[in-house]
Amino acid sequence: MAQNPPAEPESTDDSGSADTDDTGNSTDEADSTGTDETGTAEPEPEPEPEPEPEPEPEGRVSARTGWVVAAFLLFWPLAVPALVQAVRAAREAAANHLDAARAASRRALGFAVGAICTGTVLLAGSAAAVVMAPAWLPAGAAAYVPPALAQAAGLVTASPERSGDAGAGTASAPSGAPDGTTDPFDVLPTPGTSAGEDIARWWATEGQETADDPSRTRPVDLDSGDCLDTEEVDGLAILYWIPVVPCDEPHHGEVFGVTWLEDSVGGGAPGATDGTGAAPTQAELWEAADAYCYPEFDEFVGEAWAASELTYWPVAPSQESWEEGDRKVACIVESDQPVTGTLEGAGR
Repeated sequence: MAQNPPAEPESTDDSGSADTDDTGNSTDEADSTGTDETGTAEPEPEPEPEPEPEPEPEGRVSARTGWVVAAFLLFWPLAVPALVQAVRAAREAAANHLDAARAASRRALGFAVGAICTGTVLLAGSAAAVVMAPAWLPAGAAAYVPPALAQAAGLVTASPERSGDAGAGTASAPSGAPDGTTDPFDVLPTPGTSAGEDIARWWATEGQETADDPSRTRPVDLDSGDCLDTEEVDGLAILYWIPVVPCDEPHHGEVFGVTWLEDSVGGGAPGATDGTGAAPTQAELWEAADAYCYPEFDEFVGEAWAASELTYWPVAPSQESWEEGDRKVACIVESDQPVTGTLEGAGR
């Protein structure tokens, strides 16, 4: 008899199926997990490298502009090559030729420093020369004194027309006075001597009247306190007379001191009164007059001469009148503006 084979238990199929499912599920989960961890993960982007900073220049090269400007102000001959080197330094620096630029800059500085030092020495020397110079300078020397230095030092420079006023002592003549072409006796009173006698001598020795006008006074007759109309004799080379006016009238000048020089100034015997002293040079006569008048000026005006706005000049003997016995010195103070009254204690 045929016998039916026994049926396989269902539990075995279920178990296998379950195992399969379980195994498959486990496998899928494992695969899924493995993929997430390794296969499907995207790599992070690498950071871009930062740009390197540009190299800074090794150092700035100066064109020495300030030094060059100062050099031109003080001594331009050396400032010119300094300017040339400064321009070259700027050009080389712009082309990034730093070594050449530095060399040109150093040369520009050297020229500029040399110009500044030279100009400073010359300026200081000029100032010292003005301060140490005498109160009066002849026109030729006065032309070389910078006006700013002369004003700061209180220097009085004589114009060519006034050079005789400052110390010749032969005083001044009116307009049309002797000039080499005009007969002096046509414009001055005849001194009672021969026409060829030197007029520079008779005013001090002959004692003649100078004019009918009583206001005209010879320089040797001036006294302290006399007020003078200096405008009338302004611009004359030699003074033979000078107008004396009342001090209550407008005037410009005033005699603030009178003295008589010793014979020793001229190399004669001290105290001699016979006029036999050897004649000094005109410069020595002016120096002797200044030695007396400067202190008198300070005391009379109330202001040191070097700081005063007033002008001082002396009337001293000439070499010719000294030989005739003239020893008188008159100190005169003058104002640019008309004055009524005295300049004593003016303080300016």
